[in-house]
Amino acid sequence: DGRPFIVMELIEGQSLGDYLKRPEGVQLEDKIGLMLQVCDGLRVAHAKGIFHRDIKPGNLFVTSSGDLKVLDFGIARLASSSMTMSGLIMGTPDYMSPEQACGREVDQRSDIFSAGGVFYFMLTGRKPFAAPDLPAVLMKVQNEDPLPIRETEAPPSLAAAVMKALAKTPDARYHNTSELMTDLSR
Repeated sequence: DGRPFIVMELIEGQSLGDYLKRPEGVQLEDKIGLMLQVCDGLRVAHAKGIFHRDIKPGNLFVTSSGDLKVLDFGIARLASSSMTMSGLIMGTPDYMSPEQACGREVDQRSDIFSAGGVFYFMLTGRKPFAAPDLPAVLMKVQNEDPLPIRETEAPPSLAAAVMKALAKTPDARYHNTSELMTDLSR
């Protein structure tokens, strides 16, 4: 009827969260490869003016062949759209950006923050803003930095890239996923 819609392929594999729990573990190089695939998927969406707004381990899917797919664009927003109301909070609080947690306007840097939260979880096994309840999570997202990533969890340059993605203000973050991919590739 002239309305856009999304069709997704049938894929076999598991969520990133489940993939990371594999008994044999996941090597750092493989984690970086998955991070790059997250960035590339977001790069394509952002180039089309689409902001996902709910990047989290459950919305990232690792196929049986090791490819990563970004799923659930259910609350995605077109850059040119005004379909969401100002002040409305949508998404998963554990990984949402401070501006999204406040119900402010978001752009690609909000997805970069969320990806940074997922990358933090991939490296440390900890949620970046773990708290016992929703108000406490939202308070941490807006006001506290995550615990530092230890050198036993990631090399300092990788930890620095993840922490830059998690900067509280959008201007202090990577401005696009290509910049983040460059640092992850190093």
